[in-house]
Amino acid sequence: MDFFAFDKFGGNKTENKVNTETSKYDSYIKSGKQHVQDANYASAKVDFQSALKQKSGDKKAELYLNQTESFDVANQLFGKERYRAAKVEFEKVAETKNGLSVLVKRAEDNINEIKHAQKNIEKFSIIYDDAIKDFRNGNYKESLSLLDKIFNDASINKPYYKDVLLSAKKIKGS
Repeated sequence: MDFFAFDKFGGNKTENKVNTETSKYDSYIKSGKQHVQDANYASAKVDFQSALKQKSGDKKAELYLNQTESFDVANQLFGKERYRAAKVEFEKVAETKNGLSVLVKRAEDNINEIKHAQKNIEKFSIIYDDAIKDFRNGNYKESLSLLDKIFNDASINKPYYKDVLLSAKKIKGS
């Protein structure tokens, strides 16, 4: 005859331990997802790591942790104005299957912003190159007129355009 140890609530102690671990795991996953929603990626990573301690090797917790880490790296690269590298990391996040949809959306938004900035840089570079040609040929009014297209663009003061803006200001000052 088999005997099982029951605690004061009538449940099997082993079963209760598993349920406690599962509820802790679920709590960490839920908390991590909320931290992601709140853009608190450091806390989200801690929660997903804690979930993994409850269920070692859990695919969902690993996926969420890896996706959050990639997004955090991409954000840091973006903040350091390393846009190409940030775009690569954001693409990893956006391509994550069964990951956190909020991170996919944020990554896609950032990718689109970087692509838009790259197009504007190309546009500003063409304008700048034409302004330089006019300046070198002594066509100063034409050169200034072209530079005004850069200075009057509503987005020119964003950090990704700082090099173009500085160069344009140097010519204008000349």
